[in-house]
Amino acid sequence: MPLPYAAVSRRAVLALGLTAGLAAACGSPSDPGPAPWQARLRSGTDDRPREVAVLGDSIAFGGGQWGSSAPKWQHSFVGRLRTALEPASGDAGTGWVFLNQALWPTTALNRGWDPRLAVVGDVAKVERGLFRRTCARVPAAASGRAPAAYVELTASGTSFSVLALADPTGRARPLVSVDGAEPLRLSGGPEDTRTPDVAPRTGLHPGHVVTDVPTPGGGPHTLRVWGDGGAVDLVALRASTGTGRLVVTSAAVSGESLGTFCGPGADDEQGGTTGLAFLDTLRADLLLVELGANDYNAGRPLAPVRDELLAVVARQRAWGGDVALLFPPISSPTLYKGGDAPTYAAYAAMFGEVARDQSVPFLDLTHLWGATFEESSALRPARYADAIHPSDAGATDIAERCRAFLGL
Repeated sequence: MPLPYAAVSRRAVLALGLTAGLAAACGSPSDPGPAPWQARLRSGTDDRPREVAVLGDSIAFGGGQWGSSAPKWQHSFVGRLRTALEPASGDAGTGWVFLNQALWPTTALNRGWDPRLAVVGDVAKVERGLFRRTCARVPAAASGRAPAAYVELTASGTSFSVLALADPTGRARPLVSVDGAEPLRLSGGPEDTRTPDVAPRTGLHPGHVVTDVPTPGGGPHTLRVWGDGGAVDLVALRASTGTGRLVVTSAAVSGESLGTFCGPGADDEQGGTTGLAFLDTLRADLLLVELGANDYNAGRPLAPVRDELLAVVARQRAWGGDVALLFPPISSPTLYKGGDAPTYAAYAAMFGEVARDQSVPFLDLTHLWGATFEESSALRPARYADAIHPSDAGATDIAERCRAFLGL
């Protein structure tokens, strides 16, 4: 059944009130009940939490020159949305934590961005994963020795999950250890004929291997991952608590766009190393697409960006998931390419057209803080950290609008 179109703007929420704003999100001003996609999010249980994944750029990641705090996983608008939802839905875990290549090696700038992750030793960055920038090539340890290079995630949960790319040779596979316990051998993919200690999930893209590893119980634990038989391409890790009804994943990487996600040369359908195939494996109940600002910044024409947006919508729906669109608050006019490049308003309008044509809910935040950037940036406390990124106050505003939009 087609999903109802909904465009919830600042003016709509302020003019109609919160109840009417939520009714608009449900597609019928006369019916305040949840739309099917919202009801799906409300139906989570402790043993089957629902998941919202935000596919985004630096606006969702939490980039900003000032007034944008770290750790990013907590203080971005995605992190603040997660925090806002936890009192009612519980803490279901971290969601997927991607091996964002901006996180290592450790520098004075990034060391506080996500302290849950540790990348130690000679771990290489390879052009794979989301946007070709969320993959760590973790080498194998020398025979009989402790690993000199590895990736760790420290978080509370009753299980960890590992998302790695399959090794086409069948030789390399991940080794994992929880809290320093005896290592477990995971599957290296369809070509790996060895019996793993823990069986991987089934029914995913053949280029992806996802394995769920139990912990000794609740509370904080540390998962360490390294290679066996060769280097392993690690994409993401997560911790699950088994107690919450909703989990939020940040699939956001600074500087990225619809073009870098699934445009020419960015979509590896066969191998699944990049692009749309990750939507099949993430299987988020709702994919909230916050991309497009960097396509605008680059002055890309609307037609190819529209095609890429349509491809994301179609792929998420193909496996049975729901999808919604978000376009962020207006940016500084200094970022406009000029000439024949589409304007910010034209980009927002194109997102709205796709939403209407595809019956996809749309959260248009272009004028969340005012009709122009000058008006918006005059608010105090400041809503912008720079010419485009939200400050802490701005991220809180966006998170609140997202929660109302989701009907949660």
